[in-house]
Amino acid sequence: MGKLTNCSKCGSVYVYDTHSYSVCPRCKSGYDVTYNLIRDYLMNHPNCSLMELATKFKLPVRTIKSYIEDDRLSIR
Repeated sequence: MGKLTNCSKCGSVYVYDTHSYSVCPRCKSGYDVTYNLIRDYLMNHPNCSLMELATKFKLPVRTIKSYIEDDRLSIR
């Protein structure tokens, strides 16, 4: 059973379990949408840099790094 915690992004309360991210389901959904956009972009632009992605998607570099740390993306 999970424990109640606050979302690290929006602050709402949700049930955290060991298979969750540190964000609530609603924020995770947005996280997944952004990930899919970046993944699709990288398929067409495989040599894109971290900074190019951050600029293209108007995201902080740390957000893209979190996808890499979660083993969801790899950048050459």
